[in-house]
Amino acid sequence: MTPAKGALLALSQILAGIAAAAVAEALIPGPLEVQTELGKGVSIAQGVFIELVLTAELSLAVFMVRVQLRGRSITLGADCME
Repeated sequence: MTPAKGALLALSQILAGIAAAAVAEALIPGPLEVQTELGKGVSIAQGVFIELVLTAELSLAVFMVRVQLRGRSITLGADCME
């Protein structure tokens, strides 16, 4: 990937994130009530384990969506960017 293409990709990802945040804000009435701390009764070790499991699940889902098994070769990763 050329540096120019990489810069355009990064810029498009940032703009898409901003647009998605604007759509989410428009769809949800009132302010979001979120917290960035562990819930009451959840230890740090439990929080790390939960994060580990959910991140692994997300990664596996992304890889399984990307794998194409319909008579074609199996491809993983961002080879479509070449």
